[in-house]
Amino acid sequence: MEYVFFNLKRKIGFSLSCIFFGVVCAWMMLKPFSFYSGVAPSDYFISLVGVMGFLFFFGGYVLSLFKFLFKKTALIITDEGFYDFTNVASAGFIDWGQVKSIGQRQDQSMTMISIQLHAPSDFIEATRDPIAKFFMRLNYKGSGTPVLLPMQLLHIYVDDLESLLAKRFEAYKARTASS
Repeated sequence: MEYVFFNLKRKIGFSLSCIFFGVVCAWMMLKPFSFYSGVAPSDYFISLVGVMGFLFFFGGYVLSLFKFLFKKTALIITDEGFYDFTNVASAGFIDWGQVKSIGQRQDQSMTMISIQLHAPSDFIEATRDPIAKFFMRLNYKGSGTPVLLPMQLLHIYVDDLESLLAKRFEAYKARTASS
C-alpha cells in the first residue's frame, strides 16, 4: 500500500487565495463605485460580478476546507485499486478492473493524471455524492473521463505518480492474466 499526500503549503496558499478573492468580490458587492471604470460603468454590473465571484470563491473555500484541509492523504494505492481524495470530484475507490488506461493530460497550465475507464457513465451514476457526480459529469464532457487527478495540491511529481499508478495497474493486469 502506498500513500500520496497533499502539499500543505499549496493547500494553505489555495485557501488564502480563495479568501482574498472572496474579500475582493465582497468589496465589489458592497462598494461597487470603488471599481468604476470605462469597462464596467454600471454599479449594478459591478455588484453582480461581485456577487457571482463571492459565491464562487466562498464556495471554493468551503469545499477546500472539507476536501483538502481536513485530509492529509490524497491517494491510497493498493493492489486492488486506489482511493482518490484529490479534488472536489473525488472518485473514492477505483478498482483496477474498471481502469482502461492511465496517462497525463495538460489543460492550459494545469497538469493532471487522466484515468480512462471502461464504463465511465456507469461509474458516474454509481457515485453517491451529488457534488462529485456533478463535477465528474463536467470532467467527462470536457475530457472524456470522469476521473482526473490534478497535480497542483499533491506532494509528488506528475511523472512519478503516473509511473506509480502504471506499475500497480500493470501488476494487476499480469495477476488477472495468469489466473
